[in-house]
Amino acid sequence: MSKHKGAVLILVLWFLALVSVLLMKLTASVATAQKQAQWQHDAARSAYLLNQGIVQSVRQLSSKKKKAELLRLAKPLRISQKGALVQVTVKSVRELVDLNEAERSVLAQLAQKCVIANASDWVNKAVSARNVRPFRSVSEIAAIAPLSMRSSRCVSNQATVWSGLSRPVSHRQSLHTGGGDIFKLVLNDDFVDGYHQQLQVTVVTHADKGQGKPYRILDWQEFE
Repeated sequence: MSKHKGAVLILVLWFLALVSVLLMKLTASVATAQKQAQWQHDAARSAYLLNQGIVQSVRQLSSKKKKAELLRLAKPLRISQKGALVQVTVKSVRELVDLNEAERSVLAQLAQKCVIANASDWVNKAVSARNVRPFRSVSEIAAIAPLSMRSSRCVSNQATVWSGLSRPVSHRQSLHTGGGDIFKLVLNDDFVDGYHQQLQVTVVTHADKGQGKPYRILDWQEFE
């Protein structure tokens, strides 16, 4: 009789252990699904907020006073909503390194500033690549040589493929500015739950207010 009770007890313990394992897997699965749903929600909300950041930045740039605050005073534009904060810094493209026009010495300084390994080799590859076909996007620079995330983000912050000249050279005719100014916007979106997104865009503002949309995007890069 005692042997029978022992066998039943073992079966019960095995059953409880199996149920515990199944419950743990179910809990983990539910938690993963919740995290994925939260991430998708944050990503969708972030896309909306970043777009609002672009729109509001362009609106601020149409005011001389606000434009001065954003450029000369390096005062970021802040957009806050429940549980989220978007900060936008604005740079004139004229202040950035033009990957299509810069001298080798300037590219070497950029490589040093951004801690790019084998800087001289990177400069040579960049010049050779642009001689074959001018860069159409800053992100194309990553294709000539592998860059660390830190270096890639640094180059994106400091470089452009458009110098903002009033009379663009031949390879830029298709992107003629129509007399507008060109700016690089760096947008950082931070949520209280830890979600972060960075967006870097180059925009040209239309000098002619009758053109409908007050800006056009020339370059777009996303970082998580």
